Amino acid sequence: MKIIYTLSMILFLFFSGCSTSTSGTKQFTSNDIDLNDTYIKRKLFIIGDSTVNYSIDFSEESQKAFLGWGEVLYQRLKDPTAVYNGARYGASAKSYRVMPVPPLSDTKYSLSFGKNRNLTWKETKKEIEKSGKKGDYLLIQFGSNDKHMYQKPEFVPRLYGQFEGLSIYSPEIKDDFKKELQFYIDQARELGLKPVLISAINPRHYDRAGNVIDEREPFPQYIKELADEEGIPYLDLHQKSMEEYAKYHCGDLEFKESFGNCQVGNHTISEITHLKPKGAKIVAGWIKELACQKDEELCSQFR
Repeated sequence: MKIIYTLSMILFLFFSGCSTSTSGTKQFTSNDIDLNDTYIKRKLFIIGDSTVNYSIDFSEESQKAFLGWGEVLYQRLKDPTAVYNGARYGASAKSYRVMPVPPLSDTKYSLSFGKNRNLTWKETKKEIEKSGKKGDYLLIQFGSNDKHMYQKPEFVPRLYGQFEGLSIYSPEIKDDFKKELQFYIDQARELGLKPVLISAINPRHYDRAGNVIDEREPFPQYIKELADEEGIPYLDLHQKSMEEYAKYHCGDLEFKESFGNCQVGNHTISEITHLKPKGAKIVAGWIKELACQKDEELCSQFR
């Protein structure tokens, strides 16, 4: 009996001590659990066009007329250094693999409009091999300049001449575009990276009834199909931009100050695609939002 009594007292004192708060001792609740304690830093490597990387001029952002969303994505990351923006102005999925060699032998559509000319898949691959590690991400955004090139192959006969006379809805163009994207998916996997497909933002173009005109079709659909086939994340930045632009009228001052000029009907405006610095930051926020809908670990890279 004495042994049982002693054991009972020990257990009583033990549990009483656990339930009693003492000075300087924190009582933890579920709110104190850091849900991000499993965060593993991943580097994001980005390839694409000028809506991702408008310029490699590293002067003050406020002095730039336009920025790509990839130039400000670092502001959204837990580790701002964990991003490499290899996108090139004027690039398509096909031409990004071609090193621009001056003088330009084709036209502006074939290469890079003179900006970011050193950014190619070859250079991005070198950077991945140098600073990447297994489990990092390759964000792939094409479909904007691709449409121009497939529609007007005479601009780039060396790369697109075989598609002259074909509709952009033709099986031949669809298959070729998906084949080009497949190259980067395969390369990413070979390098140990996780590929993510992204569609390009839509131009700020409205019809006279105030509806946003889809300028990217059918390429976002081709990208989605491939993402589904490969079982990889697809960030539909194209659809997101159309939904957000639909919240404004072309004449809204706030819209113009945030994103830039817009166009109504056939009245030509020179710049309705690229983003003002504020707009680039907003679109970088859309990237975070879309990433968090599709991939938990990719989402964890953002703050």
